[in-house]
Amino acid sequence: MTILYSEALTWLKQNPNATVAEIRNLVSQVSTEVSNSKVTILYSGNIGDVEAWKIAEGIGSNTEGVATIGQTDVAALLRDSDFEAVLLKEFLV
Repeated sequence: MTILYSEALTWLKQNPNATVAEIRNLVSQVSTEVSNSKVTILYSGNIGDVEAWKIAEGIGSNTEGVATIGQTDVAALLRDSDFEAVLLKEFLV
């Protein structure tokens, strides 16, 4: 089952004491699709002296039909401050 970013946030708010396994399971269910894209660029590391994400995000934001992992719901969740707070709570206890 695939869920949206907003659904994942709702789940987090309803489950403030989620375990690491539950959080991992939640993240695995969040959508990695970008509407209207035919190609999704994944990236890691550097290309020469430039971080690959900078190149990929530039291509994704300026090219019709091309998206990046950074434009997905799962990326939005991983950047969300509520998600970060749940992780910090889980790992700093």
